[in-house]
Formats: sequence, C-alpha cells, structure tokens
Amino acid sequence: MLNAGSLCQLPKFIPMGQKDNRSIKVKYTFKVLAGLVFLSFVIVLLYWLFFVYEVRNIFAILLIIVFLVIPAFLSARTIPNEIRALIMIWKSDDPEALEKVLGDLREKERI
Repeated sequence: MLNAGSLCQLPKFIPMGQKDNRSIKVKYTFKVLAGLVFLSFVIVLLYWLFFVYEVRNIFAILLIIVFLVIPAFLSARTIPNEIRALIMIWKSDDPEALEKVLGDLREKERI
C-alpha cells in the first residue's frame, strides 16, 4: 500500500565533509578519461606538427621531443596501471581509502 510519505521521500543527505562512494568512482573515472583525452590531443598535435606543418628545424624538433614526446611517452606507459586502478576502485566497497592508497603509490613508485 502506498502512502503520501513514501512517494515524497527526500534523497539521502550527505554531510559536507563526507563523500559518497559513487561520487568518488565518477570523479576518478572522469580523471582517467580526461587524461586519455589529453594524451590523444598531444598525439594529434605531434602528428600535425610533423606531418602537416612539417617542422624541419633541429632546434624546434628538440623542443618538441623534450616538451611533448617524452611526457606523452611517460604518461602513455601509465595507462594500463590507471585502468587497473579504475577497475579496482569500481569494484571496491571503500573507494575513498583505495584512492588514498593509489595516490600514495603514485607518489612513491610513479605507477
């Protein structure tokens, strides 16, 4: 039997200092997706610089390698670990603690 009180229930209140598990999972998912979008943008930029704009100056090529190629390579190496971490966070019952542990691992070992 339905009553008026059951139809008008308010959503669960979360105090300001606490985070919901879903919000942590969604935030981490957006962080991983934003990193993949940024990496793909850098790859498209490198393609454009070398094959469309045809950069041939040695100094410019060295700057591109130092500031675009090396960071893109280093971040591309971390993609499998980030995807594993994303899967672990989505399967976890306490994603906030897992996110802190993963953050500490990133600082120490650069996963």
